[in-house]
Amino acid sequence: MLAYNYLSMDKNTITGFILLALMTVGYVFYTNNEQAKLEKQKAVVETISKSVEKDTLSQSVSIDTAALVIPIVKNLGGFTSFSQGNAKEIKIETEKAIYSFNSKGGTLNSITLKSFKTHDHQPLVLFDSNDNHLDLSFLNKEKIKIHTSELYFETSAVDTKIEGNDSIQIDFILNLDGNSQYKHSYVIHANSYLLDFNISSKNGSQFMAPSNNLFQVNWKQELPSLEQSIKEERMYSNLYYRTVEHQVDELSSSKNDDKILENGIQWVSFKQKFFNNTLISSSTPFEKGARVRVNINDKSTDIVKGAEADLKLPIAQSGDINYALQWYLGPNKYSDLRSLKIGLDEIIPLGWAIFGWVNKFLIIPVFNILGKFISNYGVIIFILTVLLKLVLAPLNRKQLISTTKMQILKPEIDELKKKYPNDKQMVGAKQMELFRNAGVNPMGGCLPMLLQMPILFAMYRFFPNSIELRQAPFLWATDLSHYDSIYTLPFTIPIYGNHVSLFTLLMAITSVAYTKIMMSQQSMSVGGNDDMMAMQMKMMQYLTPFMFLFMFNSFSAALSYYYFLFNFLSIVQTYVLKKFFINEDSLRAEIEFNKKQPKKKSAWQSRMEDMMEQQKAIQEKKKK
Repeated sequence: MLAYNYLSMDKNTITGFILLALMTVGYVFYTNNEQAKLEKQKAVVETISKSVEKDTLSQSVSIDTAALVIPIVKNLGGFTSFSQGNAKEIKIETEKAIYSFNSKGGTLNSITLKSFKTHDHQPLVLFDSNDNHLDLSFLNKEKIKIHTSELYFETSAVDTKIEGNDSIQIDFILNLDGNSQYKHSYVIHANSYLLDFNISSKNGSQFMAPSNNLFQVNWKQELPSLEQSIKEERMYSNLYYRTVEHQVDELSSSKNDDKILENGIQWVSFKQKFFNNTLISSSTPFEKGARVRVNINDKSTDIVKGAEADLKLPIAQSGDINYALQWYLGPNKYSDLRSLKIGLDEIIPLGWAIFGWVNKFLIIPVFNILGKFISNYGVIIFILTVLLKLVLAPLNRKQLISTTKMQILKPEIDELKKKYPNDKQMVGAKQMELFRNAGVNPMGGCLPMLLQMPILFAMYRFFPNSIELRQAPFLWATDLSHYDSIYTLPFTIPIYGNHVSLFTLLMAITSVAYTKIMMSQQSMSVGGNDDMMAMQMKMMQYLTPFMFLFMFNSFSAALSYYYFLFNFLSIVQTYVLKKFFINEDSLRAEIEFNKKQPKKKSAWQSRMEDMMEQQKAIQEKKKK
């Protein structure tokens, strides 16, 4: 019996210990699990706390089946509810571009130009949300500064594609209390790079500060690199603006610049080499006191420049606003910019005074006409050069006649030098008398050259800035707007670079050849070959092509190609004119006939002779 009780108690004890052990293990497991949950909750709270410190709008974290939501709301008065929301992206595709809008800020987020590619053949994004920022700000009724870039707008717009002459309007709206409203409206045109941007309000006095009289526009952009040479892009990229007096001006293109504008402005343009992003105030000019600035980071390999504009628009006493703005977002094509009739074409540097006139009224019109029929711009440049040489042919013929006459008179001039070996003034005076008697104008060969110079300099400005030449291939050149390279050197030569431009090499060779031909045509009558000034002039004529070889090696291939063609055609023209249109025997007879005719001094000849007499008198006085 005792044994039975003992065994029974032993079984009960063992069972109790087992149950106790199971309970202990369960409790430990439960408490560990709960501790893990607590640690998880603690981590979540810490994360939310950090987010609060960073001014995030809200943070939601799930803890098991329960949701912990801690809204972070800024006090923006009547605009507080718009500080939270979900950003909605809307894409509008046209024939020319793809626009991306964002409901946060109610602004244009990015634009891709469909007809163009970057230098590495990627889609050309003129700007995106990473490098472009637009913020409109004003004081609300509680005198809190409202930044529209921080607000979430309502919109019913959806992704759309438009074509032909169609257009579409999309609205971004803030519906406030008291039947008041603030709105951004965009009108996109299928066949235009011009975008309408309207800012308006309804019952604005209900949400704007009574003392608020300025609507501020802060626009800044980091201009992305789109071309092969970022150094060249920086040279041609800048911030431009047009004043209410219709004066177009720019900031420094070579260094950081910051300026407060004293006059109101009609538009401000962030201009790149071949494209521009321009904000235009169509109805109400931006107020005076606008601040514009550019900054350059030479070490950056993907950002050309930074540009920023702080602009102001007036607010009516009623508190309502209605601003009709426009964006031009597209290429720097002269004819397109000029058609806007707001002076935006002046951001293309075509040269000042006569050089600009030659480009605007001669080169560009002919270039555009040829472009309607011919697609290859290398061929267009060739035809343009031939046409210019034909137009200048009469002047070149006159130049050759003058030099040929001076060659005919060279033996007589040599006799004068022998007769007066130590009296250069006398030789000069007798030469002038000889030229007058023979009917030769020693300056006759200079006029054609002077008339050609404006065209040559106009081309120097036109070709590097012509978007038509951008990525246009011709022969071995893959891009006529960029330098051509047939060989890359393993080292860099100062000024010259690390590549060999074949068009520049051909330009230099033909320059030397043409110079040699023209030197052989000239009589070297003034002073002769032993005259120091004449020798220096001869040396400069041969040194100039060598200098151009260095200078033009990194210039656009179109420019070097044009100068090469100009030299080559000048050589051909000289040969043809001299062979078929100039008769030396007829010129000799003309000279002899002129010598026999009574002469009347021209005013210019009289002045030259008087000047020589004065110089001779001065020299004789010095000898005494």
